[in-house]
Amino acid sequence: MPKSQAPSPGPVTRMAGLLIIATGLALLGLAEVRAAQGEKNQKSTVELVWDKEFPEGITDVAFDKEREGLFCPSVIVTGNCENAKAILYLDSSGKVIKETKLKEWTQVRISQNGQYIGIMHPEKYDGEFYYGTVDIIDRAGKLVKKVDEVYGTSWWVSPGGNEIIEKSVWDDDDIYYFRGTSGKGRADLTKSKGDISMFAGTQAIKWSETESAYLQIGTLIGNLPCLPNGHSIAVSPDGDYVATPRAIPQGNDYIYHLLLRRNNGILLEEFDLEKKGWVLSSFSPDGKFLTVAVRNLVFLIGVGKKKILWKYESDDPYQLLNLGTTLDFPSEAPFFVAGVFWHYETAGLGFKDASEKIMIFSEDGSVILDFAIGKGLNRGGRRVFKVNSKGNMLCYVTGNEIRVFQLRRTQ
Repeated sequence: MPKSQAPSPGPVTRMAGLLIIATGLALLGLAEVRAAQGEKNQKSTVELVWDKEFPEGITDVAFDKEREGLFCPSVIVTGNCENAKAILYLDSSGKVIKETKLKEWTQVRISQNGQYIGIMHPEKYDGEFYYGTVDIIDRAGKLVKKVDEVYGTSWWVSPGGNEIIEKSVWDDDDIYYFRGTSGKGRADLTKSKGDISMFAGTQAIKWSETESAYLQIGTLIGNLPCLPNGHSIAVSPDGDYVATPRAIPQGNDYIYHLLLRRNNGILLEEFDLEKKGWVLSSFSPDGKFLTVAVRNLVFLIGVGKKKILWKYESDDPYQLLNLGTTLDFPSEAPFFVAGVFWHYETAGLGFKDASEKIMIFSEDGSVILDFAIGKGLNRGGRRVFKVNSKGNMLCYVTGNEIRVFQLRRTQ
């Protein structure tokens, strides 16, 4: 594989002066919201204020949602999962203030909470096999811990920055090893043994002494750990609740339900999601609400009340939440939840029509923003959608591009 240069530290910023006017959709019921064609209320405007491309690709990012200024990632890892090129540190204006260039075949992983970065400089690489010590650093670049004997490419950094978990490259069974924590061994998901928990037949590996107590291994994680695919298990920020999907037979087909459980496995409630398809879910920062998307449906669940508060159904049967992202909540007003959605129709092995749009919902389920952000789909690499704590800036990361939008309420 030929070597390529890391992106220049000076980001090329493109300012978009064109305002995109939102299409508002009125609330049509207390429990159910349906897209209403032709009903337009100008409730918000959005403007693209920062756009930067990374030709070498984006393998992972970390955000500081409380940071003032431009809401872009504070840390960006360029390259890919097997061959990271550089770690870039950005300030609140989007300027690269520090760049750590990496040797060829270096692997980098960022913990799920964005607080810690694991860097492996493989001592051995032969095209299929990786082996080396992982340096875990914090976002300031300070070394937190060294973890020896990490193998392969399927490994993750714990939210506490104190351990690594890696999928065995030696065993045919689904076995994961804990590295860096004294007294911990392995988790065998094939035989349900080790440091794991069971949720409705789904096995999750348990991190100890962390805010996020569980990390799903299996359908959420593909061959490369930084490229999520498929159903997600959602864990509340305080680690108290876990939401898992379950396939329910229905005639010759099936639909999905969502199971809400305590972190000790006790079932609290089961919700009918009505359709089959990828189930993507996420908790609010305070853990009081849970959003779920499947195909062209979006649900908001009240965790304490254990009930669906509202359901939105798009008139577009080809709409679905952008795979690899989840719906995100701001910590404050002016809205409640937002996400990036795809529209696509297939024609043979290709796409007949494809586009992306951002949708923003109020707390009662009305759509206060619905706007297109481009034709075609960037299907490769990392996809992340985040909202800052104030709810006035949105950031969308794709495989090689980062876009920041300014949001303003007009009502």
